[in-house]
Amino acid sequence: MFEVEACTSGSEGLSYIRYMTLSHCWGSAEFIRLLMSNMEEFRRGRPISSLPQNFRDAIAVTRRFSIRYLWIDSLCIIQDSVTDWKSESSMMRDVYANSVCNIAAAASQNPYQGLFRTRRLDEILRIVEAHWADRPKLSLLVNMDEGEYWLAQLDSAPLLRRGWVIQ
Repeated sequence: MFEVEACTSGSEGLSYIRYMTLSHCWGSAEFIRLLMSNMEEFRRGRPISSLPQNFRDAIAVTRRFSIRYLWIDSLCIIQDSVTDWKSESSMMRDVYANSVCNIAAAASQNPYQGLFRTRRLDEILRIVEAHWADRPKLSLLVNMDEGEYWLAQLDSAPLLRRGWVIQ
């Protein structure tokens, strides 16, 4: 179960509460958000299984690091309250700055795609063929440069195409 009480009471104590944050693309998919109409339901608690995969994965990561709180914009800012949005969005810099760690759902175009991907071997490993005049052809399986692999992944990451991520 999760509840939203901790993240809707303002950010006065952000400097001493240990929490993580999630950066994610909303995309065009419909997903659960905190609204005036469902706030009491959230405060009573909802099953984690009712959340999109990115949120469930971020909860798992947060728990793995023994952190109790996770801040997710769409669940911690009342989305249909102009007053709450203005107040909370003005503090987002502090919310992210005081986070123990920001979890970036960089490869997901929407909240349902999850944080984790299966790496394709053809993107990580390369076959290199060696030819010598007096020897048979030799094929070697070589691990691609780690930096090159991660840069290629980041260059195509949907999250990094969002202007607010730079902020």
